Amino acid sequence: VYWAITITNNTEEPYEPSPFPKVSSGGSTASMIADVDNPVGELNSPPAAPILPGKSLTFLSAYSVDDLNDLVYAIAPDFMYDEAIFTNSQ
Repeated sequence: VYWAITITNNTEEPYEPSPFPKVSSGGSTASMIADVDNPVGELNSPPAAPILPGKSLTFLSAYSVDDLNDLVYAIAPDFMYDEAIFTNSQ
């Protein structure tokens, strides 16, 4: 499964993100998939350039999961921010 993650810089200075997603599925830690030569796009390549003021950057984050009906995805743009946590489980 993969997610398209967009980080927007709403500041007046260039921003260098360093996101580190954490994913679990079916009670287990999901395995990250890294693949630069696939038809979807480059997977799990973290942003390599600063995001200029008012601009956004999107990257793909992919994982091998145990249960598509039990996903937890946690991410922050860097270690100074709280994580946003997304889930499809009840």
